Amino acid sequence: MTTTFLDRLVDLERRPDARPYTEVEYNLDGFRRWVSMMGNPQDGVPWIHIAGTKGKGSTAALCESILHEAGLHTGLFTSPHLAHYGQRYRFDTADWTLDEFNAAATRIEPFIDLRPHDPHVPEKTFRTVFEVLTAIAFREFAAENVQAGVLEVGLGGRLDCTNIVTPIVCAITSIGLDHTSMLGITREQIAAEKAGIIKPDVPVVVYDEPLPGSAAHADMGSFHAAREVILARASEVGAPVLDPIPVTNLGIGDEGQHVSFPWGDETVEATLPLVGTHQTQNLGVALRVCEAFIARTARPLPHRVLVARGIGDVRWQGRFEIIASNPTIVLDGAHCPLSAAAAGRTLRDWLAGKPANVHLVWGMQGDKDHGSFLSALAGALAPVGIGGVHCYPVPGRRGAPVDALARVAGAQGFPTTSTVDIESALHQARGAVGPDGVILVAGSLYTLEAARAAVLNEQQDA
Repeated sequence: MTTTFLDRLVDLERRPDARPYTEVEYNLDGFRRWVSMMGNPQDGVPWIHIAGTKGKGSTAALCESILHEAGLHTGLFTSPHLAHYGQRYRFDTADWTLDEFNAAATRIEPFIDLRPHDPHVPEKTFRTVFEVLTAIAFREFAAENVQAGVLEVGLGGRLDCTNIVTPIVCAITSIGLDHTSMLGITREQIAAEKAGIIKPDVPVVVYDEPLPGSAAHADMGSFHAAREVILARASEVGAPVLDPIPVTNLGIGDEGQHVSFPWGDETVEATLPLVGTHQTQNLGVALRVCEAFIARTARPLPHRVLVARGIGDVRWQGRFEIIASNPTIVLDGAHCPLSAAAAGRTLRDWLAGKPANVHLVWGMQGDKDHGSFLSALAGALAPVGIGGVHCYPVPGRRGAPVDALARVAGAQGFPTTSTVDIESALHQARGAVGPDGVILVAGSLYTLEAARAAVLNEQQDA
């Protein structure tokens, strides 16, 4: 099986011969039967399973880095990728190359059957590309004999195909309004979907404090109601609930946030490369997850030096990632109001009260809440203002039309330009902010690699 073959499956559910899920059969039974044909490789992997609206990817990367530094052979499966499918998989903190991914895809090809389905035979197949990618993770992690497999939920939790695993420990990070057409229109409904990953006797670490100034913090009643949904699920199935380890932010330096936290009988100080208050809270979740995983796998608690080193070595691209100066260019994959507010707060704190001409390079998928995203970003960034918005269309059928984004930005009072692609938007933003300004590229993870390439090309041509 080649990458071209996988690309043919991207719109699998839209094909005339597709076997789409219906409300009656929207369950994991067919996927379970398909994976059972492979010998249920997921059953041999010690898993950490992480769900949440925002923060689950960063938390997963932190768990991977800490446990790897502690001496475990680790695997990480996350989504989406920035440049190619191989980036969804890591072994011992190293991304797969595209060739390595292609080789793994070839190994699963004997289980791929695209023939028309016989309605009289129970389903034993996949229905989405994400199910194929997840099955690859199951098989390859088992073949590699990883000692800690960190698994990020793709969407929701209850009906996500990653949810056929029985983990050592699981976690639920912050809950917000995203994918509302599929997961529900309230935090409580979305929390119920996320809580579907909770299993009997499996500890769950629950993110328990909304960010100051966030939508959840402004609506504490809704936040607490969502948390109660998660706690009720844990009580129903008999899962112990663990709070995150408290992390104190000691200040921001050139290398990241200086933090401290209790670890065993000691206090650890470390530098967290991921910037933003939300990242210190994600670290608290990751630390408790690692502590529980180590205890339940009968391993000794890693020395504080190893834990600090694992935190300092974490890699998670596209989350407040500074890739250039003069002007400063920041890549952030924020794509919902919750993550937009986090990006705004992080930029505001990073600027530390210094005046700055901030411009936004903005593209989004069509099914997102564009107006709420932009207002959340601007509100969290205040009193620093957004001096201009440079809109571009995200490629593909799901991308929002650039004119629609420009109308939203204009209606909120921002000086706005429209361009044909992200490269042109970056060029316009550079001219507008000058060498001392800041360009924030946000709205979609899928175009960050194109932005990175455009900046690199301009640097090489300079």
